[in-house]
Amino acid sequence: MRNWIRMLAIERCKLRRSKMWIVIILLTILPVIYGYIIYSHIMVNQYGYDTENHWYMYTVMVFLFYGTICLPVAVALVARTLYKFEKEAGNWEKMLLFPITATHVFLSKWAWIATIAFLTQLWTFLLIISGGYIAGIQDQLPVLTLFIPTFLLGTFGTVAAGTLQFYLYLRFNTSVALSLNIVMTLPFFLIFSNESASLLPYLYPWALPVLGMTVATAGGIQLLTFISACLIMSLSLSYLSIRQIKEGVPANG
Repeated sequence: MRNWIRMLAIERCKLRRSKMWIVIILLTILPVIYGYIIYSHIMVNQYGYDTENHWYMYTVMVFLFYGTICLPVAVALVARTLYKFEKEAGNWEKMLLFPITATHVFLSKWAWIATIAFLTQLWTFLLIISGGYIAGIQDQLPVLTLFIPTFLLGTFGTVAAGTLQFYLYLRFNTSVALSLNIVMTLPFFLIFSNESASLLPYLYPWALPVLGMTVATAGGIQLLTFISACLIMSLSLSYLSIRQIKEGVPANG
């Protein structure tokens, strides 16, 4: 446990010097601006949209851009940064010589993926609420029925997707893995537009962040499928990642 806590502190020092924070901030601000423009200038001013609580439509406008592209790309950059620390220092080839286990190595990086996913969500939700008030939404803030469930489930789905993304960096060339993680977010627009009520989207890893913030809050079989998919993916890919670290990360990674 002591070694793991020490490794967490080391990872924190490395992350503080990273430039990924600038990109993450941009990837959270852009969808909020997009949602604000679509909601206030098009849905309300142009089409006269009205409902009992405007927060629901406004957040959906943000989530469709944020959850489908910006959040998956942000966590892909986090996974890439955590991987490249060891790659650039040549540590992956020396890992088995250190007095630490592969499990400690993986869990220290996985913990930071989860932590940054949580902080990114927290920052974005604060931006969403601020943007809503700027847009003139005066309805009661649906904290328990909307913001808390979507925050928790969205973070859960993001961590599961981040686990997959980190494993891809361990297995493939860095540029290939990053390109794959970015490109694979795009087909989700087609999946999300499917009105057949199929559970297939829940098996698509890059869809889990936005599903956690939208469809998964419906409850029932959809919520159960979502949670099961996240747990199975996180556990199985964590095992595969630890095994890959033990066997050695490819030198061309």
